[in-house]
Amino acid sequence: MLRAAISSTSRSVLRRSCAPNGTTLLLPAAAASPSFFTSSPSIRRWTPQQFSTSAASAGSTATAAAVRVPQNASDAAERTLQRFWKSVSVQAHPAAPAPGGGGGGELLPAHYTIHLDKRALRTPSGNVMRIPIEQGLLAGLVAQEWHEQRTVLKPHALPL
Repeated sequence: MLRAAISSTSRSVLRRSCAPNGTTLLLPAAAASPSFFTSSPSIRRWTPQQFSTSAASAGSTATAAAVRVPQNASDAAERTLQRFWKSVSVQAHPAAPAPGGGGGGELLPAHYTIHLDKRALRTPSGNVMRIPIEQGLLAGLVAQEWHEQRTVLKPHALPL
């Protein structure tokens, strides 16, 4: 359990608490009472159903049936990954100086880019996806995958 010790500089606002492992925490003054920690079970141990019924019984207008909690992580991800584009296109780019090259004379090789509406498709690291001009079939397949996604993005359906 936590041992509470009153800090001399913050008597009324904060209290310093020492955990059994020796770490020091600053807690609100109300936290000095043991009931602060034991009045309700830990939120980490609550199931979604307990949380919903607790919110409903606390005077909230939401009922347990109205609160929709995703059953697993893939359900939650599918709700947030909605299709936001209307058209998919592949654009060929000839070899050109690299943007922001700084006069180094570096050339960006000829490549394809896939565009969702007018935005270039990007990699997870945020770089524009550039497919070498020799791999035109791959560019077409990636564009087709994005075109096939209907209303909800399903990452397992985008293997390329």
